[in-house]
Amino acid sequence: MGTIYEIHQTRILRAPRIKEGEISNSWNMINKRRNLMLVNGKILIFVFVLINSCIANDKEENAIVAYLSKKNFSLGKAEIVFLLDRSGSVGAANFETEKGFVESFLTHIVVDANASRVAVISYSDTAERHIDYLREPKTKCSLSQELIDVVFENSRATNIAAALEEARLVFENARPNVNKVLILVSDGLHTMGGDPVPHADRLKASGVEIFCFGIGRSLRGQLENLASSKEHVYNCDRFRDFERLAKRIRGDPHESSWSGQAAQPNCDHLCDSPYRGEPIDPGCCDHSARCSCALLSGMHLCVCGPGYYGYSGLAGQCRACPKGTYKSRLEPANQCKACPAGSTTTKEASTSLKDCVCKEGYEGDPLTGLPCTLRKCPPLQKPTNGFVFGDCEDSEKAFGSECHFLCEEGFELVDKGNDLRTCLANGSWSGKNAVCRRIHCTKPPQPSFGLVSCDKGDLLVGSKCRFSCFPGFIMEGSAERECLSSQRWSGTEAKCTAIQCELPPPLMYGQVIGCKTSEKPKFGETCAFACSEGFKLEGPNFLFCMENGKLLDNQKRPGKPICKDVKAPVITCPPPLVVSADRGSKGTKVDWKIPRPSDNSGLEPKLFIYPEFIFPPVYLELGRTTIQYVAVDHAGHKSSCSFQITVYDDEPPTVVSCPSKIEVTSNDVREAVFWDEPQFGDNSGRPVSIVQTHRSGDMFTPGRHTVTYEAIDYNNNKNTCVFDVFMNRNTCPYYPAPTNGALSCNDWLFGQICQTFCNDKNDFVETPADWYVCNEKSVWVTIPENMPIPWPDCSKKAIPGKIRHMMKGFYYHGDCNDPQVQIYIKKVFLHRLSMRFEKAELCISKGTCNLKTVTVHCGKITGHLGNNRRRRNVWEHAEKEELELEFEITIDVDQELNDTDAVLQNFLETIQNLKWDMDEDFSVEATTLAPDFQADSDQWSENLNRSGAVMFTEEETTMECKPGSVLSNDLCVLCSAGTFYEASARECWDCPLGHYQQIEGQMECHKCPEGMTTEYARSRNITECKGVCLPGTYSPTGLETCLACPTGTYQEREGQKACNLCPEGTTTASSQSVSILDCRDLCVAGSFSNSRLQPCEACPKGFYQPLSGQTSCLECPGNFSTFMRGSTNVSDCSDLDPCGEDYCKNFGICTRLGRNAVCLCAEGFTGLQCEVDIDECVQKPCFNDGACINTVGSFYCNCSGGFRGALCDQEVDECLSFPCMNNGTCIDKVNDYACICPAGHEGARCERAQEICYPDILCLNGGRCVEGSNHSFCACPDGFEGIDCSVDVDDCENATCLNNGRCVDEVAAFKCVCPEGYMGPLCEIDIDECQNQQCWIGSTCQDRVGGYVCLCPPGWSGRYCETSDWTLYKDGKLQSNGTNLRPRDVIPGGGSLVIGQEQDAVGEGFSPKETFTGNITRVNVWNSYFSKSNITRLCSLDDDIPGKVVAWPDFLQGVEGRVNILQNERPT
Repeated sequence: MGTIYEIHQTRILRAPRIKEGEISNSWNMINKRRNLMLVNGKILIFVFVLINSCIANDKEENAIVAYLSKKNFSLGKAEIVFLLDRSGSVGAANFETEKGFVESFLTHIVVDANASRVAVISYSDTAERHIDYLREPKTKCSLSQELIDVVFENSRATNIAAALEEARLVFENARPNVNKVLILVSDGLHTMGGDPVPHADRLKASGVEIFCFGIGRSLRGQLENLASSKEHVYNCDRFRDFERLAKRIRGDPHESSWSGQAAQPNCDHLCDSPYRGEPIDPGCCDHSARCSCALLSGMHLCVCGPGYYGYSGLAGQCRACPKGTYKSRLEPANQCKACPAGSTTTKEASTSLKDCVCKEGYEGDPLTGLPCTLRKCPPLQKPTNGFVFGDCEDSEKAFGSECHFLCEEGFELVDKGNDLRTCLANGSWSGKNAVCRRIHCTKPPQPSFGLVSCDKGDLLVGSKCRFSCFPGFIMEGSAERECLSSQRWSGTEAKCTAIQCELPPPLMYGQVIGCKTSEKPKFGETCAFACSEGFKLEGPNFLFCMENGKLLDNQKRPGKPICKDVKAPVITCPPPLVVSADRGSKGTKVDWKIPRPSDNSGLEPKLFIYPEFIFPPVYLELGRTTIQYVAVDHAGHKSSCSFQITVYDDEPPTVVSCPSKIEVTSNDVREAVFWDEPQFGDNSGRPVSIVQTHRSGDMFTPGRHTVTYEAIDYNNNKNTCVFDVFMNRNTCPYYPAPTNGALSCNDWLFGQICQTFCNDKNDFVETPADWYVCNEKSVWVTIPENMPIPWPDCSKKAIPGKIRHMMKGFYYHGDCNDPQVQIYIKKVFLHRLSMRFEKAELCISKGTCNLKTVTVHCGKITGHLGNNRRRRNVWEHAEKEELELEFEITIDVDQELNDTDAVLQNFLETIQNLKWDMDEDFSVEATTLAPDFQADSDQWSENLNRSGAVMFTEEETTMECKPGSVLSNDLCVLCSAGTFYEASARECWDCPLGHYQQIEGQMECHKCPEGMTTEYARSRNITECKGVCLPGTYSPTGLETCLACPTGTYQEREGQKACNLCPEGTTTASSQSVSILDCRDLCVAGSFSNSRLQPCEACPKGFYQPLSGQTSCLECPGNFSTFMRGSTNVSDCSDLDPCGEDYCKNFGICTRLGRNAVCLCAEGFTGLQCEVDIDECVQKPCFNDGACINTVGSFYCNCSGGFRGALCDQEVDECLSFPCMNNGTCIDKVNDYACICPAGHEGARCERAQEICYPDILCLNGGRCVEGSNHSFCACPDGFEGIDCSVDVDDCENATCLNNGRCVDEVAAFKCVCPEGYMGPLCEIDIDECQNQQCWIGSTCQDRVGGYVCLCPPGWSGRYCETSDWTLYKDGKLQSNGTNLRPRDVIPGGGSLVIGQEQDAVGEGFSPKETFTGNITRVNVWNSYFSKSNITRLCSLDDDIPGKVVAWPDFLQGVEGRVNILQNERPT
């Protein structure tokens, strides 16, 4: 028979463990059976049970099941031992089938300590006990787990005897009176251990039922010998239908399906907890549930415990049993069991019937089965002179029944609390017996501001009291009241209400004191009136509310106070303005802020300006202009202010023309010179005054003459025209005579011949020519030729400061470089000089010739020095030892002596003799003695007189002048004025352009002031510094005097000699323009501007201009005007009405003033043409909180409730509509009214009649009088009670607000004010604050009373789990942690994640210079925070955790640098 493979749907409880080495075999087994499918690229393995066909028929199966079924297992318990064949012929796969049979067999059998117990033994050569619950009882959940650990190993022979013996040992722990069953599974005959039959007999003898399941046809005979009977044998080829058989063997007679002994982690698979592995993990089960083992299925589930119900025991799924129910077992249930009738529980979550007790008013015992029944109270007796209602006299009344007591007319209950008695829970009546007594009323109180008068004697039923009010007060309530049998007074309480007067009149610009403007004053109240500042009160100061309801003054006359404006408006003008005129203009455009007047009324006054029609900005000409503003308020009061605007002229006059240098040639000694008078202009347009040094036609002598014209305008601004007049005898250029000298000239041929001379004590700085000749070409030439022109100046002569002379010679041999030797030579030289040359006394006597002025220069050695050695301090004669002597003579002569001819002559003679004397050779006599450097003068003489010679030869003698002078003919001449001493060249140089020097012998020249320069070099005085022509001016030299660029030209640069022409078709507004931008088009006809150029304004109406380029327009004659702006001809002028064409807007009245129009604006408008709408709401004209709404030219008031009128100043009398019914008296109030009802009526409008019942009971609060069997009574509406419905029922007495809610009584109702966290009519609903929670995604919200708590997942903290935590683990141990990461931040793409960089400490900085050294591997990045259990997995190198963002292979692609990648290496 072929093998049939069937796939059964199977619930997987746990995946079986597969050891190494079995993976490939298992895979091959699965692959061979082809029970593997590929779906979407994923491998799906169907777990199934292999069931092979057996030869057992249904009859055998039924017999086995019937036999087992008729056995009476004590209390549904059994001891079951399985013997599983583990021999080599079975194989690992079939062994797993045997294990599957065990589970299938036990599917409907409860395995627990108090139910069936199980043991599993496998056998091959020996028997091995794997599971023994007979000795150590456990649940089926433990069995399923431990059965997985039973593996197929050590498989060889088949030793059934050993297995039976091991089973016998197991049954020794069997419970008494519990059926013992042994299940033997074998695939062949025994091959080891002997005959198993005796062992089986022993077991059967001890009461063990043996069932045998054989695989193979040849086994049936042996199995029948082992089994308890033939019906206990089940023989098949390949273990077919084990599961069906197991189900049929027995049902499920057990007393409990659940075990509460399982540990909490066994249920962790039921949910995904973010705290898995953490100590704070709450688990999956509800707090009222337990993790329990299902004793049939072997699964661990969360089951609601006793007192709680729910099919699922997961968190939040178990609910407490409500009051009146209970649940005593650990099992799933959709509800709890109800207590017996008439009973309930005292609390929720009850767990037993004993928690059920009889309800209040009931008696019995639910636990013993005695039913709970209602208690009853005995009958009651009616009081004397009274009645009892409720059928309480004749029969017993059940718990909760009520009996009402009333007294006869004229009587009352002594104790009002006994009018109602209730049957209590203990079977007795509440209160005491009712007692009636005669009724009398208490005298009612006297009303305030009124009187009360009652009948004499006791105020018994029927007695009356009368009420009255003082003048000024009105009665409210019943004027007469009668004592009723209810011990109450008929009617309503009498009150004296003060009469109300009308509202006080509104007071604009004032205030009402002592009474409110929104509430009517009452009798006796006083309203005082006061005006705001600037207003005067006219009318009464006080109004009094009188008894007639009128507001009257102290003379009892009506009056209306008003506040009259008595204060002028306030206006402040700007401070005086002082501005300068525009350049080249006689005025400027002036701007200022127009003053805004204010008034105490809050309305803006009208503003007038004088002169009229002047509005800033406006063009004003030079001078002072007074601007006056006048403010007029709505009361006609005026205020004015004025200020002055001064336009001043700070621009100097413009030089229009000025002569340049004038040169005149004449042979006369004096000659009249004429020139064109200089022309000046001024921006003011006024003439200027001229001050001049010369006049045209004056006589001039030969030489240079400076002519100055100074123009002064009316504002004392000045400008000058300066030019030179040169008077020459010929046509050669004029040069002045030498400074400190003279020029001598004589006519010669076609010109002149001149010679220069210096004054006494002066000399030429440079050597002049012998003759200066003005030739026929009017050019100066010199004899000798090519000498400087012009001729040099003369300067003062001085003695040279030093004379320097050089001598050469030979000296005795010694160490010339020795300082002592050099000193000796200097002394010998100076002594010889003083002895030889008497004239040298000039320097010797004054001490200016000394050792410091003599310099010794050592020369070369020409003689034989033996071994060429120089010995120090050895004085020996040697031939031709060279030396050089250089000495200076410093001249130090007093200045006074220096100025005398005698001193100069003496100096010159001394110098000359010194030269002559030194031209001769002289010798210093030699000595054989060594020089004594310390010898006195005599010794000096002795040494000097010894024979022998040192020969000296004279060289050049030079003289040195002091700085600032140069040598000329053995004397020093100072650098002349206009020059300076250049030290590097030792020459006198001319002062360059822009510099001057007026003192001789100076080392530098002075620079001209800023903005000035000189016309030529060698300038001698600051007066020769002239200003550089500024932009907009020019001159022939570029220097002063500068001329203004004429109109139509401009010059942007300074120091220029000409101006630039404007582009064709354009011109400038005035002269002296500095930019091409000043060149603009002329204004066309019909327009004008202050500059005559664009931009231009059109001539206003009433003016015209026929020409272009004008600064103003011509006014039409008379009062004529023009139709439009920009008129170009006088013919456009005509007699026009300026008020035409609706000139004044918004109904303003136009008045003609000449050719102009003036508007008188209507109320509500302002402006020159009444075009501005005045916002009247600024002054708040609406009274009594009326809302002001501005409209065009006016306003309206939107009145608040109770007021009317244009200004909301009239109070609405709501009593005019007669709202009070049944002759009620209406009292008007502000936006309201009140009705004083007559006797017998009530309600806001007296619309409800009060019913009077017997005996004269007035039904209040809407109660109805109902006729009873004996007498009438008041039927009260909901919310009221009492004989007359006057008592407001406290609905909170029988109401219970839950969860500490506070009950508030209302009419016929109550209201629960719930504490925070609760809601509902009885505060019974716990508000789930988690519905509006702010917990971050991933956290769990836990509701609490009045709030909630966020349960954070690992890695998060804070109130809302908004703070991310970080932790650092090393080898599974926490090293550091912290917060303040950046949660929820998105990491943008394109960046780099650097690993392997060394960090000094946690949280410290990184440095690219500090790289990581070592090994690194298995770096991964996950998208979630790890729990501690995941950290533990990582420490065991198990990083296959879902949620990776970047894995280690991804990092390997970006490795850079000197990095070695090791393959197939396992980290330690």
